[in-house]
Amino acid sequence: MSTIEALFYDGKSARPETVYLSVGDTGALVVTHTHRSAHYKAEQLQVSARVGNIPRQLAIPQGGQYEVEDNDWVDAWLADKKLQKGASLAYTLESKFSYAALALIITAAFTWVFFTQGLPVLSKHIAYNIPTETDQMLGSHALESLDDWIFEPSDLEEDRQAQLRQGFEQMLAQIQHSHPYNLQFRASPEIGANAFALPSGTIVMTDELVALAEDDRELYAILAHEIGHVQHRHSLRTVLQSSAVFIIVSLVAGDIGSSAGFLAALPPILIESKYSRDFETEADKFAFDYLKQHGLETQHFANIMNRLSAGSEAAEARFQYISSHPQTKERTVAFEQGEWKNIEP
Repeated sequence: MSTIEALFYDGKSARPETVYLSVGDTGALVVTHTHRSAHYKAEQLQVSARVGNIPRQLAIPQGGQYEVEDNDWVDAWLADKKLQKGASLAYTLESKFSYAALALIITAAFTWVFFTQGLPVLSKHIAYNIPTETDQMLGSHALESLDDWIFEPSDLEEDRQAQLRQGFEQMLAQIQHSHPYNLQFRASPEIGANAFALPSGTIVMTDELVALAEDDRELYAILAHEIGHVQHRHSLRTVLQSSAVFIIVSLVAGDIGSSAGFLAALPPILIESKYSRDFETEADKFAFDYLKQHGLETQHFANIMNRLSAGSEAAEARFQYISSHPQTKERTVAFEQGEWKNIEP
């Protein structure tokens, strides 16, 4: 066998020494250092498994190791000494295109199933076992920040606010819950007609949404939807799922700030959009069940949702895969028909 160059690391210094490897007449490994030589029987060395073109490590009994880039040379020496036990599983898989393609398909399928099925179930289980005080912490001071950013004081008359709050309290009396709910009103030309729930149980309804409603039962249907977000711990589950997605993608893609990292982040963006749509569907189901159980027409929810989305149908269809909400026409089918089927999140 030919003589090859290698690097020797003594385990004391980070600077390697260039050495030369050859095979002696007895089959032992002969290592020529700068000022000495050493002989090793194959049985004395711990040889790392072959993985692609990664340099092999030959660890010696005294401590230290030789790093060899010529994997074929190492394999030939081991085979000659009848110590070659076959290529490592990793090398076998990555060296054959069919195996590599199969491994890629399996990995992609497992990852997709984990992200779309396993992670939501896991985060839901964890969230439901975390005290509701955590939701209070997540929502603390959120409304104050929003007041500084996009909200203005409500222009609704006090009597009108009191009327809607009374109806809201009657709703809560009919729902088993563990959150301290309260209803707040704000004006916001920036976001217009809207309502949303903070994890603490505070639900904010804009004056513009109140003005859009033609029947107070439409507003109560929207409030039932927002209560559903709080009851199902959607804010906490979003934090858990988004954190898990970010960590996994960072581990796989490395520098997520690079262009490659950006491309690797695109699938998680789609996944997180799906999580959001699933949460909206789950909150819709909560509202649907509330309306049905208390003898209220489910059509009220469909009416105000159709009014909210008027003129934006084309945009909803165009961006349906990255949208945080399902398309309105899909959301309102069950409420218009009065029957919930095949719409589970």
